[in-house]
Amino acid sequence: RYHSARVVSKTTGRQRNHIILDRGEVNGVGENMGVITPDGKLVGYVVASSEQYSVVMPVLNTDFGIGGVLVDNDYSCSVRWRGDSPHHMELLDLSTYAEPREGMAVEVRSERLPEGILIGHIESYEYNATQTAYTAKLKLAADISVVDNVLIVENTHYGEIEALMDEVTSN
Repeated sequence: RYHSARVVSKTTGRQRNHIILDRGEVNGVGENMGVITPDGKLVGYVVASSEQYSVVMPVLNTDFGIGGVLVDNDYSCSVRWRGDSPHHMELLDLSTYAEPREGMAVEVRSERLPEGILIGHIESYEYNATQTAYTAKLKLAADISVVDNVLIVENTHYGEIEALMDEVTSN
């Protein structure tokens, strides 16, 4: 389920940036919903909501992290923001078998969002310090500084997935 929203305010020059949207609980918006641009690029996810508004943790937040997948070969990775560039993220834990290439697209792999949501493209890559995986510099697909209208993505099965994960981790 998708909910359209307008950006009320945002920060982009901090380590822990945020975006405030004009949709909240009365509009069906709640925590853990994904947020994307209208053309399918990752913005972040909802971390809090009130009756009329919601707060999004965007990709430009050092606490942000999400799973990714290389489009060309389906290898999984982790994606984080280091806080040093509003246009780049860091791709981590990519298998040495993945054979990354410059320009390769990376999409979201998360229970919050459907397949096909673009995070960005690999700009450069290298082995990590222990030579056990690749790290890569990822050029963001969305320019968060100009994002004005977004779609909030509600995975209607997220509660079931969350309950299942809680059950597994508590045993």
